[in-house]
Amino acid sequence: MDHGTPNEGPGESGEPPSPATTSGRGDSADAFDRLGLAARFDLDLSELDRAWIRLAAGCHPDRAADPVAAAEASRRTAALNEARAVLREPERRADVLLTRLGGPTSADEKALPPSFLAEMMELRERVEDAAGGDDDRSRREIEEEVAAERDRRISRIASLFEDAAGAPDRLREIRLELNVLRYHERLLAELRGTAAT
Repeated sequence: MDHGTPNEGPGESGEPPSPATTSGRGDSADAFDRLGLAARFDLDLSELDRAWIRLAAGCHPDRAADPVAAAEASRRTAALNEARAVLREPERRADVLLTRLGGPTSADEKALPPSFLAEMMELRERVEDAAGGDDDRSRREIEEEVAAERDRRISRIASLFEDAAGAPDRLREIRLELNVLRYHERLLAELRGTAAT
């Protein structure tokens, strides 16, 4: 989903800061810092792509004068590519933002809503029945249902982030939503045949 625009943009020069110098954090910079973007969930994906293009064009390894500079350019390019990939995915973007806000990590908070596991077990049974009977129509219906639920979760996470700063309970609530979203993402990848093996 493409919601809104970042609330702060490139520096006065019109170019986002270098990933290696953003916030003086060097390699500890997160994906937002690496691309010089405002840290927010409701990210304009076209602005993300523009920032990535500007920065990637400036550090392409083929433009380096010597092997050391080429190696550094390759490292920076890889960091920019990873940052872009992270921020394009709502779950990963939310995870980075939650960490910035001091919220719990997935290792810190593994809880799920009480009824969720029972719902997932029932959904898994439906998936297995559809797969076992080669029922493409049922599988597509389940895929649409899971995609719609994933989109509802992403919208909920977006609204929770709007007033999450300084609200520890809200940060925990976001983590619980992300824990649920992860299940939906995995099931959707499985249904689409794109799950990692």
